[in-house]
Amino acid sequence: IKEFLKEKNNHLILLTTYSFDPVFFDYFLFPELARNNPFAEVLVFVDGYTYQQTYPKFTPKTGTEYRLVPVYQEGGVFHPKIGIFYSREKDRAKLFIGSANLTLAGFTRNAEVVLQIECTPAKGSSFLHDLLELFLKLFENERCVDREVHRLLENVYGELSEGGSSERSEVRIFHNLMEPILDQICDAVEGKKFSRMVVVAPYFSSDAKNLLTQLRDRLGVEEIIIGVQKKNHNLEPEAVSRYLESARELGLRLEFREAVFSEKNRRIHAKLIQLDGIDGSFLIVGSPNFTEPALLSVSENGNLETSVLLSKDFGNIVDEIQFKELQFSDDFWGKSAEHEEKGRHLLKVYSAEYDEIDRKLLIHLEPITCRFSCKISYENDEEEEQEYDTPEARITITLEKPSNPKEVVIKAEDGRSAVMRIYNADTFKRLVKGGRRLTISEVLRAVESRQSIDLDEILLLVNRLVPLEARDSDISVRETGRSVTTSRKRTFEPPKKSAGGTSIESIVMKLDKTVKRFLKAKAAQREMKMRIEDIDEDDVGTQNKEESADFVEHTEDRRDYRKDILRHLKTLWNLLYSEEDSNRNLEIAAVVAEIVLRILLREYDQDFFVEFKRILDKYLEGLDTSSVDRGALKDFFLSLLKLHYVSNCTIYKITDTYDHLAQPYEFIRDLFDYRIFTDPEVFNEIRGRFVGFIQGVKENFGKEFNEEKFMVLYGNLIASSLSPSSVSEGVRTLVKNLVYSDNEDVKRVSYYTLLSFKEIPSSYSSSVRDEIREILATEKLEERISKLLEDVANK
Repeated sequence: IKEFLKEKNNHLILLTTYSFDPVFFDYFLFPELARNNPFAEVLVFVDGYTYQQTYPKFTPKTGTEYRLVPVYQEGGVFHPKIGIFYSREKDRAKLFIGSANLTLAGFTRNAEVVLQIECTPAKGSSFLHDLLELFLKLFENERCVDREVHRLLENVYGELSEGGSSERSEVRIFHNLMEPILDQICDAVEGKKFSRMVVVAPYFSSDAKNLLTQLRDRLGVEEIIIGVQKKNHNLEPEAVSRYLESARELGLRLEFREAVFSEKNRRIHAKLIQLDGIDGSFLIVGSPNFTEPALLSVSENGNLETSVLLSKDFGNIVDEIQFKELQFSDDFWGKSAEHEEKGRHLLKVYSAEYDEIDRKLLIHLEPITCRFSCKISYENDEEEEQEYDTPEARITITLEKPSNPKEVVIKAEDGRSAVMRIYNADTFKRLVKGGRRLTISEVLRAVESRQSIDLDEILLLVNRLVPLEARDSDISVRETGRSVTTSRKRTFEPPKKSAGGTSIESIVMKLDKTVKRFLKAKAAQREMKMRIEDIDEDDVGTQNKEESADFVEHTEDRRDYRKDILRHLKTLWNLLYSEEDSNRNLEIAAVVAEIVLRILLREYDQDFFVEFKRILDKYLEGLDTSSVDRGALKDFFLSLLKLHYVSNCTIYKITDTYDHLAQPYEFIRDLFDYRIFTDPEVFNEIRGRFVGFIQGVKENFGKEFNEEKFMVLYGNLIASSLSPSSVSEGVRTLVKNLVYSDNEDVKRVSYYTLLSFKEIPSSYSSSVRDEIREILATEKLEERISKLLEDVANK
């Protein structure tokens, strides 16, 4: 557990298991893995029949917050115990190969052996390359079927170069997908003979004559010691007799001994084979038990296994086990059958892939020759069921319910059944953990769908954005305003780096780290300030000077982090910015504004906000508003509104209740058409979305929705968009709305927009200011307007 939880900032976490403990994994191990590796894809490959039999123990997280992939073995079980932690950014991987399943017992109570291998650089690692190749072949052989996982592993595999010069020659990794484990061991130790073999395992073949024969003939083994723990094995008296009889026939010295682990309360689940001879010693550890399906068969005819051969530096592993003379008394026997063929009446259901955009569910399963039903359960507890009477290996269902699907149950007339969890039906989770890149529109949609989204989660989304240079490639992603059309015909993996050599992933990771340091530094500064204030004013000694010096140091430190954050934001914008696509640039601005907003929610800093305003001016200057659609305008308007609300800052000065910008935005003139945002439907849409945002961030923001403040800032934002060429017409229209409109929402918006002109902004020329005053005074409206303003304000 400690070794797993040391792993941080990886991009891929791949785990395999035969037995699976959903409660242990979902509530203990997975939350820490996700917290330490926020950008990681987490894949868990599990034996297919174990998947079905463990279903009653599934939690709400099982197979939904990470990918749980069933693997079906016709002649045996899926038995590897592997952990892969891969960091693309660090070009390193850490591999864990051994005997421990993803269970509470496997990680805490059992005696297990797990080998840890560091692969640096990862891109030259034959170990990592070969293991990923193993999983890709499982998909090719249709032992498992999941297009998204297959695509993800293909992308990672494509990043690696086949090599191995940096690997340790004393370590060899084997699997039996194409060749038996024992054949590979014999090839690795070719020419060496071993007089003695020590075996420790909990599971044995009932008749191992063929296995014993091959050990004698191919490895020269003369003596075999088999260590067995009391009541922790599957041996029966008849099997022990067969072993001893076969050994006599083969001229082998074979002895059973009681295996006692150094910590006596632990169940020995480790699988060890030690070979000793004049040429040295070798140790074999991993998933294979001392059975013929594990050691003599390829996976097509038996179990799928992985093991490691060590030629040195394996220390005193076997010495942890004491071998005692064995008494075959009644307290020795203990039936265990880990690999009995359980549940073979179950159906094979490989995956259920949900396409949220097209509202379709694609189910991969074995062809069923009789009539069967498919029942879909939704997140809102609704259900729908359909009947089928033709053999189908793939079922595509168009979903009619508004909620997202969470589970599928297949039942056949012949009594077989199976269940499949649907991964990440939640919009945010699917987009973050999906095996493809995202468009900016999808990121904004995910932010909108998850009102309580925090900074880490937004960065997870940004980490998957399609960089600019990939947009014109031969890919099947189109952005048209707020709608997204995708084709599933091709897999697109964009270039990892921009022309300047910086990747989106690297800049997001730097931004994440810098923000955390900024927040930590500011918290330390506050604490230091409190300590200084607690010092007696008359105390001007050394402590006071030291504390003051520390305070200055923390202040400078915070400023550096603030500059770093802004620099990273500009770098990110450069990676995404398009000189030709104004619609895209406005959507980028909305995404970056959402990042800044989450920083300000955690720790408001006025200087930081003002600096960000300058970045907006730089990147949105000269924006061609004619090509920007209404959806993008509303998104960006809402993002600016959120920023000013959280910052309690107006663009134009209204009252002393609010801060205000020393200089208004340069890009904003004529960006927002006041006629759109005074429309009651648009106003109510934005207000509804804004209220949802405040409710979502209430825990961090600590304040309820303030209607008056919202209206002041809404009107102020509209007023700031009126340019010298449009302000006269705009003010005249707003006055007419206030006087003559029958719609209360139109009156309210007009009133709060006109508030900004009580003190006409100095950014307008003197002639324009005079014209505004003249409009407000036309037809002696001043008194009527004042009365109407008062009435609206009272309401």
